Amino acid sequence: MEMFHNKILRLGFFLVLLIVGVLQMSFRVQEQQVFGGHINGLAVDRVHDARLLTRLAKKKYLFDADIQGAKVLLKQALISASYSIPAWLSLAELYNDEGHRQQSRQVLEYTDLLTSEINRWRWEKTLVDYQVGRTEILASELSYIIAEVPGKTRRDGLQLAFTLWDSPDDLLLNVGYKNIKHLMAHAIAKKLPKKGLFFWQIMQNRGVTLEERTLLSFLDMLLREGEIRAAGDIWRAYFNSQSILFNQDFAKPFCQLAFGWRAWGNKAFTMKFEPSIKDGSGRSLHYRFKGWQNFTFEHLYQIVPLVGGQLYEFTGEFKTKNVTTDQRPFVEIYGFECNKGYAKSAQVEANKDWTTIKFIFGVSEECESIVVRLRRDESWRIDNKLAGQLWLRNFEIIQTGQIFTVFDALPL
Repeated sequence: MEMFHNKILRLGFFLVLLIVGVLQMSFRVQEQQVFGGHINGLAVDRVHDARLLTRLAKKKYLFDADIQGAKVLLKQALISASYSIPAWLSLAELYNDEGHRQQSRQVLEYTDLLTSEINRWRWEKTLVDYQVGRTEILASELSYIIAEVPGKTRRDGLQLAFTLWDSPDDLLLNVGYKNIKHLMAHAIAKKLPKKGLFFWQIMQNRGVTLEERTLLSFLDMLLREGEIRAAGDIWRAYFNSQSILFNQDFAKPFCQLAFGWRAWGNKAFTMKFEPSIKDGSGRSLHYRFKGWQNFTFEHLYQIVPLVGGQLYEFTGEFKTKNVTTDQRPFVEIYGFECNKGYAKSAQVEANKDWTTIKFIFGVSEECESIVVRLRRDESWRIDNKLAGQLWLRNFEIIQTGQIFTVFDALPL
């Protein structure tokens, strides 16, 4: 039975290859015929498939350098289907390559009428406009494409717009204020912080809002591109006006961007949120270490925007159960994009009910943000695999009201 099944499979595979081969041979024969003035045995003027004629005209021009032959095919395509946009666009390209700019423009002007308020072929026509040098129409065409045609076509339109007009003022003037969200999205995707900040200010002035995820992506881009102060100012205004540390009670999902908590997993432990028993508000974060690995733990951190030149205090509550090895988790704080010192807490104890850990740290004038991270270093002992359970909750950073000076013991 199995042998019969295998024979059927081989026969089916052979038939598929045979069909593909016949189709390829048919297409090659068709191409040879068109170069001889015939398609499927018919004279070119008796063929009425505009798409086939246009495709073969392009090949005739590009691969055979036969401009006149390509023109014959395109004109026959337009006789067969006078509204064939691809044929008109190919004819405009052909005229342009011949140096007949005026004829090329006339063809494109007629194509403008055919594509008015139609998305299909709009991008292809804009590319031909660009090749021909119809710069006077590019602004309106790109404005329409960016506003109305989603997906890859919109992204291509934005890329061309950013190539044509480098200044954000010129981009807005040509593409239009109605497309400012799309301009902002492109600035974020291409990591253009200066343009992004310009568009952001315009949006603020005009009352245009961004979706939260897009705003977080914008702030994350600013942060990674060195615009830390600007990112911090926007963050505090929209996400964290009251407290310094964001989502300090772990009540919200981790956003994994900008100045929010970032966490990721590892097969050596599990992480889950649990309701806070203390007062019913917020949540605690529960880690269960499996005892499989001796590893550096640095899987939870937050970048925090701060005012430099100040002393701050970190506090957090921890609970542990049977945490092993001489190297156990602790909290560390260091400057983000500024190498100015280091501060850390004591390690958590192996077994301890809820207790508060706190320590003072300083932020120098030149630092605009810090990193708060839960960490555990590798152990060098024989019994070094991390096991046990750790709970944490109610992380907080407050200003002490004291000024940081060079004499402080814990500069950042």
